[in-house]
Amino acid sequence: MKRGRKARTRKRCRIDALKVLAIMVLIIGVTVGIEYAIENLTIVQNLKINYETDPLGVSTASPVRFSWNMSSKVKGQSQKTYEIRVYEGESGQGTPIWTSGVVKSDESMNIAAEGLSLEREKRYSWKVLVQPSWGWKLVSGVATFVTDTDFEG
Repeated sequence: MKRGRKARTRKRCRIDALKVLAIMVLIIGVTVGIEYAIENLTIVQNLKINYETDPLGVSTASPVRFSWNMSSKVKGQSQKTYEIRVYEGESGQGTPIWTSGVVKSDESMNIAAEGLSLEREKRYSWKVLVQPSWGWKLVSGVATFVTDTDFEG
């Protein structure tokens, strides 16, 4: 009789352990699913330089100003931080020639690129990384701009 009771107790312990494991897997799955859904419901779009989309003839004499907006179908979603990255060429890949660093701010309009030195008659690309209040860091698409021409030289 004692053996039967011990065997039933072990069996119950195994069943309880499997239940706990199943609950943990379910919780992790739901969490990842929510994160994935939120990420796909929030986007960074409308990248602009000096209020223009992919402009030509951007002045090298004054600081470039970046703008974007984060659009979300998630109620209460907002921007916590941003990081602007500028690249030579139009691919938006490789090592950036300038980065704002991670800036803790909800601002996304008319951000001056202090310290960014641009050459004339050159194509640049840029993107912005945004950390929303809920979910993973978002990376915008790549936008481009071309700097002004020196007609005198």
